[in-house]
Amino acid sequence: HTGGYDSDDDAGEVLSETGRYAPKQLAYDIASKALGGGERARRVSNLVGAVDSLALEGLRAAGRHGVARAGAVAYLCVLHIYMFALLFFGGSGPRATSTATMTAESL
Repeated sequence: HTGGYDSDDDAGEVLSETGRYAPKQLAYDIASKALGGGERARRVSNLVGAVDSLALEGLRAAGRHGVARAGAVAYLCVLHIYMFALLFFGGSGPRATSTATMTAESL
């Protein structure tokens, strides 16, 4: 294993036939460079791997089940409508609290 990556599988090794990194090793290397290595970089790379696995499992479920596929499409539609509304209205819609009018006396 390379780069201090601790795993039971071969994900920490460079794929020799393609010359590219395995995904887990790439996540560790990026986290190491961003965070300076160590335990924190390992935890961040493990988190990235967990999020990746969750996303892949969600895609598998969406491929197998029509209801999951319809839910994913509905979610993406709502997300896009919300983002277009933010862009169109400039994020100036109603707010739960107004920080512009909040003062220490009002608390």
